[in-house]
Amino acid sequence: MKPTIKIQLLMLVLFFMFAGVANFVFAQTTVQDIKLADNLIITPAGPGVYRIVHSLPWPANSLLVQVANDQFVMVDTPWDNYATQLVVEWLQREFPSAKLLVINTHFHRDCLGGNGYLVEHKIPTYGADMTVDLLDRIGHDRDENSMREFRDQGKRELADVYKASPLVAPTTTFPINQGMLLPFSGDTLEVFYPGPGHTVDNITVYFRNRKLLFGGCLLKSLGNRNIGFIGDADVLNWSASIDRLREQFPLAETVIPGHGAWGNMALLSHTQEIIAAYLQQNEKPE
Repeated sequence: MKPTIKIQLLMLVLFFMFAGVANFVFAQTTVQDIKLADNLIITPAGPGVYRIVHSLPWPANSLLVQVANDQFVMVDTPWDNYATQLVVEWLQREFPSAKLLVINTHFHRDCLGGNGYLVEHKIPTYGADMTVDLLDRIGHDRDENSMREFRDQGKRELADVYKASPLVAPTTTFPINQGMLLPFSGDTLEVFYPGPGHTVDNITVYFRNRKLLFGGCLLKSLGNRNIGFIGDADVLNWSASIDRLREQFPLAETVIPGHGAWGNMALLSHTQEIIAAYLQQNEKPE
């Protein structure tokens, strides 16, 4: 690892270790859904834990967790800058002294589409080195293809929303195979790369105290039987990556996929069944 990256990560760890250590109290807010827009809902999911669902055009999950008195971590942004702005402004209204750190779990828009707003407002954004590389090499082209498809389908307004939020890389990177370990006063956060799956750079985030695992698009919800977009996937090695994830976090109780309902560790086996079915159906005859 480069010395500058080591120093950045050390400063980050020290800052959050000592921030808000005394008299830590989880945030308390309404238990009802919080509607920030017709397609943007925040749902409290436990003390200091919030599920964010943004539908543009289909629902995607982000996670917001209070990890110290005034410290919050968001895993993946909403699809665009405006929705991300609404979430940040809501957080600032509810918790005026809140500080935010954001982690992008892979290079697709449903993970980092709101980075433009975050970077402009100097909110720290973290992602793997491979994520930045993939965004630079193919991510922008993927986004252009999506906008072209929307226009062809008569969804020009949706294409314009994407165009207004160009994809921006996270400002701080870490070696993907090394991950990150961030101890906070209210929880310890572990960023882990299990291997390729939905994309070759999909990382996962685990909150140890809460036994809360954000699997992102590596995992499918129980209501989903479709393997989904695999244009950037490594389908052959996907299941082995899930095995490594299961081995890394055997105590996880709540598991969050990139899309759809939260669940438990059953999501891992469920996703492997989807992968196996896809491979069987697409097996090439000898």
